Amino acid sequence: MISIHMKLFTEFFNCKYPIAAMAMNKVSDVRLAKAIRSAGALPSLSIFNYYTSPDTININAFRRDLVEYTTAYPDGSILISVNSERYSTAGFVDLMIEFNIKAIEVIGGDDTDQNKKTLALQMNQSARELGKHGILTFVKSLGPGELDELAIDGVILKGAEGAGRGNTAGKSLKDLVIEIKRKVPNALIIPAGGIGNSEQVKEYMDMGVFAVGIGTMFAACVESKISMESKLKMVSASSADLSRLNNGTVSDYNQSALVFEKVNAPNDFNNTRGLMVGIVNPSSGHIFAGRGIDHITEILPASEVIQRLVKDL
Repeated sequence: MISIHMKLFTEFFNCKYPIAAMAMNKVSDVRLAKAIRSAGALPSLSIFNYYTSPDTININAFRRDLVEYTTAYPDGSILISVNSERYSTAGFVDLMIEFNIKAIEVIGGDDTDQNKKTLALQMNQSARELGKHGILTFVKSLGPGELDELAIDGVILKGAEGAGRGNTAGKSLKDLVIEIKRKVPNALIIPAGGIGNSEQVKEYMDMGVFAVGIGTMFAACVESKISMESKLKMVSASSADLSRLNNGTVSDYNQSALVFEKVNAPNDFNNTRGLMVGIVNPSSGHIFAGRGIDHITEILPASEVIQRLVKDL
């Protein structure tokens, strides 16, 4: 782990507020990233936006957006979300170093124990190489797991009340933060999932976390690529309207979503097809959403969302 642990989130990322936008598949694009950064928070970009098939990424489109963002913000302060297999490749590591990216979120897959061990070794190698260039590695996690075996800088800790997959062990996000702090004392923690107002943000910051992660609130903001019609559905909905999408595997991987009309096939492990349909029109498909939807009462610019989240800090 690189030695930035005594620095503030805002100092390291050159932003005003300890708010990190969580990466959302097909939603966290460069337009939203630039709006969030301009408003004083840390934006994200999801590599899953660029997959053209399960094993193929449009690297030219990814590079194009990295150029656009880093031209506007040359310091490279953005969170790039990537799956563990791609993170563990030399090409990805070289690309992050080339663009001076400040932080990476690694998402694990549904894999065998042996493959996980191999990936852990490869991930550690990548993390150490990136660390030499001052690039932080965060692992997206639903709990303590095997975090102490990874050469990472921090954890994006997903609670049960967030969009998509969340912790299903019946533990609150606050309890999970305490567990992580006990197990990996030096880890930088960004809790996420169901956080939607300034009181919650202050409560977590008072617990000593690095920053607070926000997803659903940004999904419904003006600059989000989700259609106005689908955003209005989010405004009128509450957490009581959310359901869990079963993707054909174990229940732990079910995803919290506002479902308009379920798209059964063809789909994938992340229910991406249904998501893409729901982004365009609320007559079919779904939008991933967590309990933060209870705090969405109007469609606001990202700047106003952030101001409302930080007013008690």
